[in-house]
Amino acid sequence: IIGVTAYGPTSHCAVITEKLLHEKGYEMMGFHTNGCGGMAMEEMIADGKISGVLDFTPHEIADEMMGGYCKGIGSSRLETAGRMGIPLVFSPGGLDNVAFGPSCPIPRKLLERNIYNHDHRVCVRLIPSEMEKLASIIAVKLNKSPKLTHVLIPTKGWSEGDRDGMPLFDLKTDSIFTKRLKKLLHSDIPVEEMNIHINDPPFAKKAVEILDGMIRGLKFC
Repeated sequence: IIGVTAYGPTSHCAVITEKLLHEKGYEMMGFHTNGCGGMAMEEMIADGKISGVLDFTPHEIADEMMGGYCKGIGSSRLETAGRMGIPLVFSPGGLDNVAFGPSCPIPRKLLERNIYNHDHRVCVRLIPSEMEKLASIIAVKLNKSPKLTHVLIPTKGWSEGDRDGMPLFDLKTDSIFTKRLKKLLHSDIPVEEMNIHINDPPFAKKAVEILDGMIRGLKFC
């Protein structure tokens, strides 16, 4: 069983991934990264029920940092896979924004930013200083298991709102996160960049190939 994270603006990536995993003999268990979803995955990893993770959408970490509606994730997010000795492919899905909704309205100080209306919830664009802070938080977590982690970054956008022509599209700001993360990551953690959007089919295909190789490598160690 492979754990795969998604939320609305990255859901197409997860849909593509399920078929690709089945073709390689895996079952996919999807987790909606709405706060409790990501933590449910961490708990199932800790219970030994998951053999690998495609963490396409660590969006909850942005909401935790900014006070979005997916906050309240606890300290173990992104860390359980390494502790349990299973491989993790990390991608920055949803880290371009913080989400708000009826139960968690947009703070006044963010109202002037670019906004993507997903449904009754809205996604607000993050700025360079926030992206650097996010990269620092995530690097600390990923560095705890460098031998079991692979970073795969799409350079054409990280959510449907962060696509060319959409309100959150800002590749320069996305690249600030990537540059900072690469600087802080352990040298044993591979970082690959693909010149496509996270919801483009070749991205999911590449991620599945990487994870499958990592799992097979562990089996024959």
